[in-house]
Amino acid sequence: MKHFRILLIALVAASCSTTAGDFSPKDFIGVSCSSKDGGKTCFGYGERYENGTEDACGRIPNGGPEFALKLTYEISGSTVCSTVVKTSDSRTMPVGDKFCSVYLQKNVDGMTYRFTDDDSTRIRQGYLAKRSDKWCQHLIDAL
Repeated sequence: MKHFRILLIALVAASCSTTAGDFSPKDFIGVSCSSKDGGKTCFGYGERYENGTEDACGRIPNGGPEFALKLTYEISGSTVCSTVVKTSDSRTMPVGDKFCSVYLQKNVDGMTYRFTDDDSTRIRQGYLAKRSDKWCQHLIDAL
């Protein structure tokens, strides 16, 4: 269950795309994805909107379940904190669950980041994506 939860958090956090301290709030808006092959294929997507909301959806790798989330977020410098407001599976990401991501650097593919409640040496990569690639939007629409 912990790996599933971390994966869901990674998808939402990846929806962003400079070095720490050089981020603008607009850097965190848009679609991104989580990938195991350098961004060629994506198993999950996150999308952050200017109105303080975001969503995430996809399928857990290796035959795991499909999932969808709706969240709200707050930005403070290079840190984004997200709170679940709707979920397709309350056992893994219950409504009210909150997590924070510290963004470290922009790169040509997206952004690197880490979670505040994870090992500080565990750096993750979120990949830039297009809304038209977000195959799981129907799961979000069904929430």
